[in-house]
Amino acid sequence: MLIQKKYLALPYNNGMVLKQVSFIENDILQFDLKIKLDLFTPECWAYVDVASLIGKDIKLVFTNAEAPGTLQSQFVAEINENEQYPYMPEQIDDIPIDYNNKYRPYVHFTAPYGWLSDPNGLVYADGVYHMFYQFNPAGVDKENMHWGHAVSRDLLHWENLEVALFPDDKGFIFSGSAVADKDNMMGIKEQYTPIVLFYTAAGGTSERSKGEPFTVSLAYSVDGGHTFTRYEGNPILPNIAGKNRDPKVVWCTSMNCYVMALYLEDSRYCLLSSENLIEWKVFQIFTLPGDSECPDLYSLTLEGDNSCEYWVFSGASDYYYVGQFQDGQFVSTQPVKKLHYGKSSYAAQTFSNLPGSRVLRFSWQRVEFPQVPFSGQLSILGELKLKNIENELYLCLWPVDEINNIAYKNQVFNRINISKDNEFIQAVPRGALDIFIEASYIPGAVVTIDVLGVTITCDMVRNQLCCAESISPMSIKQRKLRLRIILDKNSIELFIDDGEFYMSNKIICDYNLNYLRMRANSDVLIKTLSIAQLQLEDI
Repeated sequence: MLIQKKYLALPYNNGMVLKQVSFIENDILQFDLKIKLDLFTPECWAYVDVASLIGKDIKLVFTNAEAPGTLQSQFVAEINENEQYPYMPEQIDDIPIDYNNKYRPYVHFTAPYGWLSDPNGLVYADGVYHMFYQFNPAGVDKENMHWGHAVSRDLLHWENLEVALFPDDKGFIFSGSAVADKDNMMGIKEQYTPIVLFYTAAGGTSERSKGEPFTVSLAYSVDGGHTFTRYEGNPILPNIAGKNRDPKVVWCTSMNCYVMALYLEDSRYCLLSSENLIEWKVFQIFTLPGDSECPDLYSLTLEGDNSCEYWVFSGASDYYYVGQFQDGQFVSTQPVKKLHYGKSSYAAQTFSNLPGSRVLRFSWQRVEFPQVPFSGQLSILGELKLKNIENELYLCLWPVDEINNIAYKNQVFNRINISKDNEFIQAVPRGALDIFIEASYIPGAVVTIDVLGVTITCDMVRNQLCCAESISPMSIKQRKLRLRIILDKNSIELFIDDGEFYMSNKIICDYNLNYLRMRANSDVLIKTLSIAQLQLEDI
């Protein structure tokens, strides 16, 4: 099979057995991936970038990837050329985002097709927000990790671009981060600010990378993020420990250098420094109890005191330290705290190089959809602030103000009295909802909120909030009940109190039950209730 065009489209079916597909030239493995290949009853197509193989005569063979090393896996089949297979387009066929699909969320970001997970390389450069993400273009399984790429100018509407990074002989492309090299430390600046990607080269995750370790590599773009070039000296960081991964790079003014946070193993992380983005030196190793993977590192000033700067270090499960850099070390000023109390949000990352002082983040919502060619979504974009509450520092998360630009049909109610014998019920639109509730905090009261078939219990006896089998603290000061709810087809996000507690869960909105109902076991005053519909498309 002569590779003549940029893409090879392979048919797959999510109900089939996972297969190892090998691209072979003259008995030498050129590329490999795992896919639920189905030549006879396919559900959809996977688009594989084969630009590096153009002009080569390739034989495709596949084996059973779910039974490695067994007799069963040694039965090899070949994909033979015929009228239908293989299909080689020059570009990916247009796959429109259909919000009428019963599983496609209304306002949460999803990939047009394939697997999506960790947000990677969030960066702002030359007026454009860039978002990269873990991406499998060959199915809805966590395999074949590439970096997908989307851009936006308003943080709401995202345009998908071509895949930014695809695997090589150093392994699949696991998580990482990005910086805008404004000071041209790498000496590559042209018309656009260089965008520099730091990623995990996951050695041993593919046939081509067998025997290779997990390392950190670098790629860069000088054309506004349209194409990326791998650094010739990769890897820039050899293996330190185990499957070390997920580099987060940020400029640290107090250290006068770039700092990289890197996950090592168990709950251990390390910090490294560099003055040129290429050469890195470890200067600290520590643990983050209860957490692992995907570190994030960023600075925040204390709300109400812009002169007081702190640094936040967090892991994939949203445990975090608040601290400062002192004498060349990161020093936590208080014990570890926890932001997220649900089951869906994971691997949150903040944007680099944002204008002003805002700190914005996406996280991966672990939501899978049946019988569709896409999987996974990102959270609502949130803004982080650092607040002093009862003499302790809390990281607080709240939806970005830009969400107001896609809010419609806003309904506002004031001073609603509910009790055991007096419930409140109101019809709600069918779609994504943004609901805000503020009420009196009554010790001993339990308020139950039902919306689109989802139940939220605000228990002021135990000072906890319950939803979808998850439990979170509800209020530190216990002076008011304050709750922001974002509902989409398959998910719920709750921003609790001043945002110091966050919950994200997979649910299914029942649009047959298109109402919000509030009830309580005793007299409770709902001071404010607002209900808005969120929609990205024009109404």
